[in-house]
Amino acid sequence: MIIAIVGLGNVGVTVAKGLARKGVDLLLVSRDHNKAHRLAEEIGGRVATYEQVKSADAVILTVPDDVIRDVREKLGKLPQHLVLVHTSGAYPASILEHGRSVAIHPVYSFPFALAPEELQGIYWIIEGEAVEFGKKLVGLLDGRYVVVKSSVKPDYHAVLVALVKGMLSLMGDVERAWKLLGLDTEIYKPMVKGIIERISKYPIDKLLTGPQVRSDTQLWELEVNLIHGKFGWLAKYLEDN
Repeated sequence: MIIAIVGLGNVGVTVAKGLARKGVDLLLVSRDHNKAHRLAEEIGGRVATYEQVKSADAVILTVPDDVIRDVREKLGKLPQHLVLVHTSGAYPASILEHGRSVAIHPVYSFPFALAPEELQGIYWIIEGEAVEFGKKLVGLLDGRYVVVKSSVKPDYHAVLVALVKGMLSLMGDVERAWKLLGLDTEIYKPMVKGIIERISKYPIDKLLTGPQVRSDTQLWELEVNLIHGKFGWLAKYLEDN
């Protein structure tokens, strides 16, 4: 199978390395030609042009959401047999305007290019006409999948963005307070890791601990006042929803 990857950012590089491990023949397209050549040498792929990717069995667009349509236009008319893929979580596969199209979106964070082993077991959201190819692609990346309707995607992605932003904002705010206390930020990280691991085993509403859960009203009020008085930026996390 020949697969072309257009766009070699964090997702594109990670996907390319994951597919290369499974022996997929890769064509690589990037505005950064030096980067494309370096990756081709590393994983055994070939640097290609927009015209050359038309010989592939599939083309995956791993480009920013705002330029998907522009890149699609540059590809021009495509062979009917070719499967066109994008990795946007917000937009439907239909924006590709190609009969055999599918969108696969990793429910994962890519702050930088990852080792392909890290893709093992993660979920991918699949949507579009060529769902079966999407499933095959996720399988090559050792992932799991959930098939959704196109109408669900914008809401799904918005919630996912809120999740990542909320988690990292909380961690950043806690770290700020921790440093003011003169404590090593490594101290609380095992607790965070433990909570995250338990989320996969228990309902979230069963994991909350502390004075509020134990009905230690006086202690809870004292600690809320301390937060408001000394670490006001953390107060929003103590509010009841």
